[in-house]
Amino acid sequence: MLDLLTEFGMRRNIILFHYLNQGAAYGRVLMGATVSQAEQADFRRSLDVLGYPHWEETDNPAYRLFAGKLARR
Repeated sequence: MLDLLTEFGMRRNIILFHYLNQGAAYGRVLMGATVSQAEQADFRRSLDVLGYPHWEETDNPAYRLFAGKLARR
């Protein structure tokens, strides 16, 4: 977790963060961040540097329902 926050530093606006560890050697993280169009490539590079599996959920219907009207395009 510390490596994630160190990589992002003060450059990112994390708007949703949920960490779950059930006694295993690893934990699961759900994170949402606001990223402008101009910063998306740099943001993805930061995630790739960390080596964590990740995917974008912006167009996921469940996310859109969760986020409400603001997430609808």
